Amino acid sequence: MAIARLKPTTFQPPKDNLPEIRKNVIKDVVVDGLAEPLDQLTMFVDGTPWTVTYYSQIKVPDNATMSLDTNASGIQQQYQKIENFELRVTQGLSQDYDSTSGLTRLSGTSGVFPIITPIIDDMFVARAGTDRLGIYRVNNVERTSINLKSAHVINYTLMSFVDENPLDLQNLEEKVIRTYFFDKDRVIDGGFPLLKQEDHDAYFSLEETYRSIIDFYFDTFYNPAMQALVIPGQTSHILDISLIEFLLSIVEVSDHPVILKHRRFYNDNDPFMEQNNLWDMLLRRDARMLSEINQKYHYIAVSSFNRNSWIKGLAFSSVKYVAYPKNPDLSIRTQLDALVKAGMTIELTPTVNRSGTPSSGIIQSYPTPTGNMVKIFPVLVDDYYVLSQNFYTSVSGLSLLEKLVLQFIRHEAIDPQELSALLSDFRSWARLEQFYYLPICLMMVKQCRLELYS
Repeated sequence: MAIARLKPTTFQPPKDNLPEIRKNVIKDVVVDGLAEPLDQLTMFVDGTPWTVTYYSQIKVPDNATMSLDTNASGIQQQYQKIENFELRVTQGLSQDYDSTSGLTRLSGTSGVFPIITPIIDDMFVARAGTDRLGIYRVNNVERTSINLKSAHVINYTLMSFVDENPLDLQNLEEKVIRTYFFDKDRVIDGGFPLLKQEDHDAYFSLEETYRSIIDFYFDTFYNPAMQALVIPGQTSHILDISLIEFLLSIVEVSDHPVILKHRRFYNDNDPFMEQNNLWDMLLRRDARMLSEINQKYHYIAVSSFNRNSWIKGLAFSSVKYVAYPKNPDLSIRTQLDALVKAGMTIELTPTVNRSGTPSSGIIQSYPTPTGNMVKIFPVLVDDYYVLSQNFYTSVSGLSLLEKLVLQFIRHEAIDPQELSALLSDFRSWARLEQFYYLPICLMMVKQCRLELYS
């Protein structure tokens, strides 16, 4: 017999199947991974662009925000500043006369990108109307989406003009504890558009480096007669089609005017030229391919390629030699497949830089805690393709370039300072090193920019 039991009249209330409520968490600059992609939400923020310097007030739990108070200390009131922030004006500044106080209030309405969560008493500084620099206070915030990451509409009021009350801006600046920079173009590239000061400086340094390399590379190595990038410093016109295809796949057609003029070369669908190589591994960022790719190449005469003028293949062009795997993978070939192309071959010869210094005489090093590291090896330091044997066998003794490439294909973060140091003197490299190494560096520069999240 049971020791105890419920009385017949006892009522067990059913548990309500209520949705879980997301607890309000006080944040300032908010990144919510459960929300819709930034580029989709940004697309639907209407209004006229207005560039401002936005001061996001840091809200301390259990403490209310307050308008800018010149008497409050930097401990009681703190801000995060966002330079070059873009509001989308939906209602321009309008005057509102208060007959009771006899004061005229200047106010407006704007949309805010879903990068931050604005709150009442945020401030921003901008030019408008008479082009005078004004300080504005956010006095109302409305959410415009039910998604976790939402756009907002803010109403704001002009508090003062800087030329009349310079101490207001000075006080506001003294309460800034960190600074971010807004770059809307990073949303298109898949990055977060707020950068910290140090990352902002590194980002635009890399951007400048990227543009510099693009201009230098195509101005230097594009051969108008061949309509192609030709390996420099050789006795004949030699192409590396895999390098060309790699480079044209990572740059924008708007990056340089000659990119659209570059020819695409037909390689007879040669199965061995189609086998994976260094450039495929870089595009896929797959370190597992390292032992599978063709690691040695020589340069074979194009006379063994199709000479049909209709398809305008390699043999029909004025190209003399083309990069071809020296020891391709034959294990998958059947009797019906094409044979490995044979014929006259040639090896590359070392080159010099603009000053006439050979690659072997250009000494570049990068200081590390354990000693100096060579920035780059000569392309022809051994018989391995482009990079050294140490890279392909993943042993010690790597150059700085090879170290960064391994980090890149392993999806490890690239140190922008190391990358900048590597490229600081790329113009002094010998021509062959410039030709083969700069496309690799371009890809790492693009990736490094995306990794500079705030």
